[in-house]
Amino acid sequence: MLEQIHLLAAVTVLGVLEQAYFFLQVIHARRKFGISPPNISGPPEFERIFRAQVNSSEYFPIFVALLWQAGLFFHQGLAAALGLLYLYSRYCYFMGYRASSSDRLTPIYFSTGVLWVLIAAATLGLLHFFLSHYVGLNVLQAHLTVLPIPVEPAGPQGQHSVPSCSIWLMAESSPKQGEFLENRTWRSKHFSAPASSPGTVGSVQPPTVHSQEGNF
Repeated sequence: MLEQIHLLAAVTVLGVLEQAYFFLQVIHARRKFGISPPNISGPPEFERIFRAQVNSSEYFPIFVALLWQAGLFFHQGLAAALGLLYLYSRYCYFMGYRASSSDRLTPIYFSTGVLWVLIAAATLGLLHFFLSHYVGLNVLQAHLTVLPIPVEPAGPQGQHSVPSCSIWLMAESSPKQGEFLENRTWRSKHFSAPASSPGTVGSVQPPTVHSQEGNF
């Protein structure tokens, strides 16, 4: 269980530490410019720092909710990577806003884009969960696996036999139903053909096909 959420927990802790850092910057600015609570007006530099901290704290609950939903229902690694990008963009936003109002624009646009990607991942993950558990449709678990092609040993007179190959087409259905539709079965077809007999030309036997169908 913990292996499925440890990255999300680490990013969440980093986000909390970042929020604490922003809050400490506001306290330092209040002492620097002599502005006591509840006053929020003062020199432009103080107001920019204060506004950057408030804006970051306003978006933080949204970020945490999307981070965990995308990580639990879609992919933990992707959600954690997006979370780190968001935290870095928020740090750049804070530092840019602290220096100039115009320097905040690029980081805020980037962080907003990251949030939209998290929204898409969380929505797709939740949609897949409900469809697979209540409708029996798995939209994210169609797999195409091509097995390695073995090389047959050399035959007489240095001739090589035609290699055999196995192609597996697998598509999973809902584990709750326990039934597989016609287009959701797995098939393995083994194609093999012997090499030409010594001294004959073009006498290759037609390939034999063995087809198996079943549930897994």
